[in-house]
Amino acid sequence: MRFGPLSSAVSVVAARFDDAAIAAAWRRLYTVEPPASTWELAAASPPWGFFSKKQDAGLPREYRCIRLGYGEKAPPGFSPWRMQAGWSARFRYEGAMAGIHALMTWIFRDWLPGSALRWRFAPVVTLFDPAVWHASRFERSRCVVHVPVQRLGGLGNAMT
Repeated sequence: MRFGPLSSAVSVVAARFDDAAIAAAWRRLYTVEPPASTWELAAASPPWGFFSKKQDAGLPREYRCIRLGYGEKAPPGFSPWRMQAGWSARFRYEGAMAGIHALMTWIFRDWLPGSALRWRFAPVVTLFDPAVWHASRFERSRCVVHVPVQRLGGLGNAMT
């Protein structure tokens, strides 16, 4: 499916790629402005992503927390964020927060290699429903994961 462009966003990058640092980044993002509606909170990870065989090559693992629909200038300590439109495979998830990592592992280790697609060089973006977080005291999540893709052997975004 076609996804994006995403703009009018403010973001904060987790200091490290671990649960404590990611939680701290979400808490910082919540100080900017409470989410106005479903799917206005997002996370992005660069193309070498959640886990990486290239980790030993020195590529940093990044987790960026994003507030979409933020029309003002980014406050101090926060960065503006945007992403161009492109094709993505979409995965819906509802369940325990801890299950999101298993979903990502399944997508990249099982689903993607068996598909006729490959990961396009763009961030994976996960949109969240904050109402589920609040109702469950952050034990459960409802999210939509957008994995940028292109056909194997295809040219860029040339998908129909």
